[in-house]
Amino acid sequence: MITFINNFYFRAFLFLLACLLAGISSLNIYISEKLPEAQEIREIELQVPLKIFTADNKLIGEFGEKRRSALKFDDIPPYFVKAVLAAEDDDFFNHSGVSYSGLIRSVLRLLISGEVQGGGSTITMQVAGNYLTGRDINLFRKIKDIFLAYRLERIYSKEEIFEFYVNRIFLGNRAYGIASASEVYYGLSIKDLNLAQWAMIAGLPKAPSSMNPLVNPRRALIRRNWILTRMLDLGSIHQEQFDLAIKAPISATYHGLVSEANAPYLAETIRRFMISEYGLDAYKEGLEVYTTIDSELQNQAVAALKKGLETYDKRHGFRLPENYAKVFPENFFVEDLEYRLNLIAESNSLPLGISEVPEEEPLENIYSLLLNITTTDNKFPALVLSVQNDFVALSGDRKVYKIAWSSELSWARPYINEDQRGPKPKSYSELLKEGDLVWLEKDKIKSNISLTQIPKVQGSIVAMDPKSGGVKALVGGYDFFLSKYNRATQSSPLLGSNYKPFLYASALDA
Repeated sequence: MITFINNFYFRAFLFLLACLLAGISSLNIYISEKLPEAQEIREIELQVPLKIFTADNKLIGEFGEKRRSALKFDDIPPYFVKAVLAAEDDDFFNHSGVSYSGLIRSVLRLLISGEVQGGGSTITMQVAGNYLTGRDINLFRKIKDIFLAYRLERIYSKEEIFEFYVNRIFLGNRAYGIASASEVYYGLSIKDLNLAQWAMIAGLPKAPSSMNPLVNPRRALIRRNWILTRMLDLGSIHQEQFDLAIKAPISATYHGLVSEANAPYLAETIRRFMISEYGLDAYKEGLEVYTTIDSELQNQAVAALKKGLETYDKRHGFRLPENYAKVFPENFFVEDLEYRLNLIAESNSLPLGISEVPEEEPLENIYSLLLNITTTDNKFPALVLSVQNDFVALSGDRKVYKIAWSSELSWARPYINEDQRGPKPKSYSELLKEGDLVWLEKDKIKSNISLTQIPKVQGSIVAMDPKSGGVKALVGGYDFFLSKYNRATQSSPLLGSNYKPFLYASALDA
């Protein structure tokens, strides 16, 4: 009897082992077919975006990803290599493509959370994901990355794999690869940057949006300083280098092209046309489109429409804003204003050196909410901190604005309906509550900040040359980034009195 049971378990074990080996073998064969040829994965295509210009050669818009020619390993600064290794995979040049300790941590996170999360991937596994298996986070993709990592390590050298990684990785602001990122953030070649700047770029792959120095300087600085600390712990830099780099201020600014003519509605119309005619290659072939738009007339048309819509909107009063008091930390508004301002000041303080990334700050949800709201021209959203005495509000760039009541706000009578408004307000407390989401406007000349609102009414303008029929100016709405619906070309407004000049002209000509 005992012999029979032992034979049963032994046979079951052999059967399961055979199934496991067959599964691994099948998966290996499947993945082998997915691995591209060596020459194919080496080719990093130079991409030049599609550009659209006015008739007087002013840039209207640019579409497509910014990619530069691939860098060879010998052309990459050694300290940048060390910064990437400290941030992503310090054992890269020693392992066989997979970090077993990293996989164990991933399995533990899976068991604790019940979900497949990011992390645990070596640089080789990230190359496999970027080139071959996609960015989805799931168990099957992780398994494919592991198999592909082993195969990549057998086919390519460590230096080649590192080249694949830094030349393809997305680093925010439409920059792919370190050559493009160094130009976008610093306006310099990667070899001309300093240690602090190399560490900043090395920290971007983890979260190109939330740890971007242009969007969230504090989180970007925390990440940069963590990488510098890791480099010091690993012996990649000396104490003197660390002391100098850790104190360096953030020097990143946007160095991409800026539109010289405000015509995003027209640019989007042309973009769609170019894609329909030339396909997605239009984004990378360096095509240039020249329009009949006059840049001066276009900018004047945009300003005129904005002013008209804002004036009309304010005549109808101030609309009740949405309230987000629940997004703030518990009891935030129970405390006095001094406490609230001190908490904001603490969240804005920039760290000088840390050994690990800290937990999320108390006001992280507030800043995320504000940063996810699309801004417009010289107007930006803010959350009300206090309306006692003066008006105090917090913006997404972590600035606190304190504004005294002004008689110029007499327009802000509470909106009741299209034909009715409430009485003229005499203080902010009659209009707003703590936690309200409001819009502030910065005067372009005096730089004063004042309370405003985004118009609900919309409009459009089209100006044409009567002789040639060429479009000289086109505005499809109040703001393209708030509403991409082009009312100049996509809507069907009633003609109204627009037909009268043609009717009277025909009568006079008769």
